[in-house]
Amino acid sequence: MRFSGQSCISASRTALEIVQIEEAQSIVWEQARDALKVRFADLPRILPDPSDETAQESYASRFPDDSGMLHIDGDGEALTVTITDEAPLSPVDKHRELSHRAELETRENAVDKLTHPMWAISKGQVIWSNKAFRTLQRAKASTGSEIKEVFHFDTLRALSGQSQRVSISVGSSQSEAHWFDISSVEVSEDVLLNCAVNVDGLIAAETAQRKFVQTLAKTFAQLSTGLAIFDRDRRLVLFNPALIDLTSLPPHFLSAQPNLQSFFDRLRDNRIMPEPKDYSSWRRQIADLVVKSSDGRYQETWRLPNGLTYRIVGRPHPDGAIAILIEDISLEVSLT
Repeated sequence: MRFSGQSCISASRTALEIVQIEEAQSIVWEQARDALKVRFADLPRILPDPSDETAQESYASRFPDDSGMLHIDGDGEALTVTITDEAPLSPVDKHRELSHRAELETRENAVDKLTHPMWAISKGQVIWSNKAFRTLQRAKASTGSEIKEVFHFDTLRALSGQSQRVSISVGSSQSEAHWFDISSVEVSEDVLLNCAVNVDGLIAAETAQRKFVQTLAKTFAQLSTGLAIFDRDRRLVLFNPALIDLTSLPPHFLSAQPNLQSFFDRLRDNRIMPEPKDYSSWRRQIADLVVKSSDGRYQETWRLPNGLTYRIVGRPHPDGAIAILIEDISLEVSLT
């Protein structure tokens, strides 16, 4: 290829096949460099001045078993970019090349069968994509949208190992939203490989769980029985308004997720439970509560100094958590 400045003025048929452009006049050095740097590293971003005496450079192939060389020569008026090789392919080299081509085709077919969209970007342009990505691309294009990008995400965060969760809308009415977690890796100079994993099922599960928790919260709010749920680390993770009414514990204390020991210490300080004889027996009592609640055997009746009577029940909860239920049974006791 011969270049005047950064534009090509003539090229051989082989050169046109390498850069995959039909006419030499349509080639600029940036395009040629992108096609050639796969094989030859450290090519200049800008071609030197052809009148410069030092405008003669040679670049070896980045592959150890490749004898190819790329030469840039200036003759005062134009630059000539030439690729030379020591000898034509031997039967062994040709066999290796064809085997490598077959292996690439197998990989390409495998990637095309993946349900996860994958695509490579160079300088903001998509230079490669698999079938799943192209399907989404066509779906977006069918909506008449002028937005060229399929996904909008923070590339720097995706490169740092933090997957980016984004949603896209497809369909004629743009009402069908799909969620994806996107991660990126830098595979070579100026080339990023991106992968989007569909998480519609996860989003649906999280939404259902959130609605379920909201429904539970509304149900718990209407209970007259106080409810306190402690997770496997024995931190308070859920309580209802009845617990505040029965224990007189301040909401800010409960919202701070106290541990089980602190919770019962505060009940003792507020005289909402029988006063233990000594601290060591108190510790044993709390340990016994945890053990018996884990298999649903804990149940006690507390007669408080203020004349009220509470029934305390411990029940196991999923994932090692326990639920403590506090019920005012004063009326039931007085009737008895």
